[in-house]
Amino acid sequence: MKKVITALFIAALVSVHGFALEFILTPTIGYSNLGFLGTATYGEIVPSETLQTSMNTNMMPIGLAIGTVAKNGFTFMWNNDISPIGSGNANVNGLELDTKFKKGVSFQQSLILGYTFKVLDEKLYVNVGSGFAAGIAKIHLYKGIYKNDILDFNIGLPIQLGAQYFFTKNIGINVILSDVIGGCFGFANSASGGAHIGFENVFTAKLGPVFKF
Repeated sequence: MKKVITALFIAALVSVHGFALEFILTPTIGYSNLGFLGTATYGEIVPSETLQTSMNTNMMPIGLAIGTVAKNGFTFMWNNDISPIGSGNANVNGLELDTKFKKGVSFQQSLILGYTFKVLDEKLYVNVGSGFAAGIAKIHLYKGIYKNDILDFNIGLPIQLGAQYFFTKNIGINVILSDVIGGCFGFANSASGGAHIGFENVFTAKLGPVFKF
């Protein structure tokens, strides 16, 4: 079965490559929000009890997206975003905690399949797509003397909208909006211990130059 899936994937890539007319490269920077809702056990807060938990962490993603746009409009994009800066808050059974990245970052990646509409004499590209997304973040929770570091893993379904306007034949500006809805789990790597599981939403808005080859 694995061999069949691998063969189909390679065939799809070869097909896309064969019909692709344009290669897209775009570095980006922007804003992202990682929101979590679920249950957790966080060590010293209430040991051995399951706690209702929510978290919101605002991030600054720096990314690179590459992809292809075929003659028939079929579009493939591979997005990679790393956020070195992040801060926010968490609520654990009514207890308010702060969150931030401390000796940690967030890395989010997505594979998008979709369609591109070319308008305004092909100066403006508008694309929409979906696919698969996954990410990891190291989040520091703290309040007073309480401190905990959580490794958070998420897997989800992305919905992505993008627009690229080309000032010249090969250079333009790119705007991307994406929203990933999925599940997540995390565990603590500090002495106080803990883990969480639930739903996670990652919303991202980013822009940057775009290069077409």
